[in-house]
Amino acid sequence: MLPFPLCDLTAAVSVYEGYNDNVVETRPAPGLPSERRGSPYTGADLSLVWSETRPESSWFSRLGARGNYYTPLSDQLLGGNDGALIFALGGTWELDPLSWLSTGHAVSLAEQNTARLADMPLLMLDPSMGRQTFVFVSNDVTYRRELGPDTRIRATLGSGARYVVSDSAPESAGEGWDYAGPRAETEWAEDLSSADTGAIRVITGMWHMPRALLDLSGRRGPSKTWQVTPLAVWTHAHNEALTSEMTGGVSFATTTNEVTTRSSLAPSFSGQLIWVQDERFAQLAYSLGINTDNIALGPGLSHAVRGQYGGAFGRTHAARRLVGGLTTRISRANIPTTDETEFVAVAAGAGAVLRYALGGVVGLLAGYEGQYINLRQDGLDDGPSVTFYRNVVYVGISGAVSTADGFVPLDIPRAPPR
Repeated sequence: MLPFPLCDLTAAVSVYEGYNDNVVETRPAPGLPSERRGSPYTGADLSLVWSETRPESSWFSRLGARGNYYTPLSDQLLGGNDGALIFALGGTWELDPLSWLSTGHAVSLAEQNTARLADMPLLMLDPSMGRQTFVFVSNDVTYRRELGPDTRIRATLGSGARYVVSDSAPESAGEGWDYAGPRAETEWAEDLSSADTGAIRVITGMWHMPRALLDLSGRRGPSKTWQVTPLAVWTHAHNEALTSEMTGGVSFATTTNEVTTRSSLAPSFSGQLIWVQDERFAQLAYSLGINTDNIALGPGLSHAVRGQYGGAFGRTHAARRLVGGLTTRISRANIPTTDETEFVAVAAGAGAVLRYALGGVVGLLAGYEGQYINLRQDGLDDGPSVTFYRNVVYVGISGAVSTADGFVPLDIPRAPPR
């Protein structure tokens, strides 16, 4: 008998062999060539999920652990082995027949070699190119209420924070908090037809970076940005599986650091397609607005394209044996540092994990993770550019068991609640 008789329990474990072509990268001084050190490794991943679904509520909690043991091909020092611990919980509860409360909370302790794209905001690599270990915490609470048959409101409070436990880069800021940001989002929506919904959405947020990177010489200082973005939203259901969403508005932002205070007005636009069918989910999105792709740098006007897929690769019995998750993103941002200078950051990332079932429990596993960032400083005193990239591949075997019906044996992107 399970120790939690009212809950579903899902357990998964995998072991694999892989290669990381940039376990650690060191740069003697800004502007000088860096040295990339790669290594084969043996990895293991464990995940435990408790969940429960009822007509009036649902909840989950997840505990994950991951570790890498490196076996260098040469006598180069790598800085030791690494790992990650992740805990997340959340759920949705019906408060009364017309209102619901949803929460999501996560905390991770990770070394940047073992933190995958699915674990954290994309591209948090520090361009100082150290080997970082950090704690990242995120929280979201959402209240939703039906005001009528076709009208509803939603309010979300969220936050994120990161604490650097260690950083091997000589010019790094060392241990300490390097990011904290609260966020609030409110939305009023009304169904215009059976397929169309219009909404007004207002997003308010703040980025607080006690030691933001101010130039490529490694100089750092406190930076704080407040932002308000009102948006008009249109959602259209093309069919039962495919939905599109368009948003348009403006962003008002004020940034203060030790050099300057800047206020700006910028367009904010996004478009996305979301496809959901059975246990399969795909998303393609573009966004333009004041955003941050790297919390070491702060926010700037950014173009970004991202795509996701999660689920089986077909509906036939044979195709359902192959399950996978794909994540990719590319962006370009202009991030002001003074009245005359700015960072230009181009960032990209891609991740994929595939599992082919050999039976009801065991499957073959293969994965890839790639990350890239190029950073240069434009202005009166243009400095050297900095480039970082990493590729990780692995193959192995996994096992998964669950008491839940229709469970997916991989932690892959899932469709957002409708």
